[in-house]
Amino acid sequence: MPRYAPNKVPTAVKKRYFELLREGYKGAAAAREVGVSTSCGSLWFIDAGSMLVPDTAPISPRFLTQDDRIAIADGLHADQTVKVIAASIDKSYQTVYREIGRNSKPDGRYQPWWAHNQALLRRSRPKEHKIRAGASLRKLVRDKLNEQWSPQQVARPAEVEDRRTAGHWEGDLIIGRAQSSAIGTLVERTTRYLRLIHLPGGWKAPQVRNALVVQTADIPWELRRTLTWDQGRELTLREDIEVLTGFRIYFCDPHSPWQRGANENTNGLLRQYFPKGTDLAVHTARDLQAVARQLNTRPRLVLGDKTPEEAMREWSKHLSPS
Repeated sequence: MPRYAPNKVPTAVKKRYFELLREGYKGAAAAREVGVSTSCGSLWFIDAGSMLVPDTAPISPRFLTQDDRIAIADGLHADQTVKVIAASIDKSYQTVYREIGRNSKPDGRYQPWWAHNQALLRRSRPKEHKIRAGASLRKLVRDKLNEQWSPQQVARPAEVEDRRTAGHWEGDLIIGRAQSSAIGTLVERTTRYLRLIHLPGGWKAPQVRNALVVQTADIPWELRRTLTWDQGRELTLREDIEVLTGFRIYFCDPHSPWQRGANENTNGLLRQYFPKGTDLAVHTARDLQAVARQLNTRPRLVLGDKTPEEAMREWSKHLSPS
């Protein structure tokens, strides 16, 4: 019976090995069935995280399957672009980009069985209800109900959600051609005031950290409350950013763009100036300032026909002197 080196075995053989494990085969029996040594199969199993999470059929077509993840890994191995890989599995570019960032191994490799396990673990992880997890919140709800408040009156959106206080920002990146360039976008939730972050050195975590620290330094401390960002590896140094800027950083839940609604809407407007598939590195810091100025002086219906600049100016008047 043929034997293969672990890293030179066709993907189809590995796929069948893990299918057999999911069907209940022991490791040695599965290895024997696909024609590799037990030690070879063991190496695959360890590389996949030494576990196989039960896999039910996807509950929604937006979820990636094991086959999708295998195709992503094969595409990356063949040096295909994310756009090409996404088209091959009929998924959006953003879905594949997030998948690679979220489910790669700690060493940066994208291993499809590891990635599938991680996704299944997150999908099945029970989430404790907020009211059950917080004693102070339970007490507050109980007290207000005892005071004859209705349930609707008891439910008070967090300060960051009610848009009554300035200083809560939403952030993201718009990515240029071939993922080789990017521009950071920051939108203040209450005023819709826009900051564009120049990233001439690239958009890996150190460059994004440095750019955010330097390019938000002139924002008054009272207006640096929170920053809500999309799921992405570019903010893996968030602890540094929090210490150096004063922002408290939060991340959106997966597949929840509405948690950054102001930023998503603004990114759509920005595509008038920075079309998809173009090289964003050609734009200077001065170019970005000019675009931000143009959008910040455009009246917005959501602001009662005020401009973001006017709304921000009104808030700034109420800040305590430094």
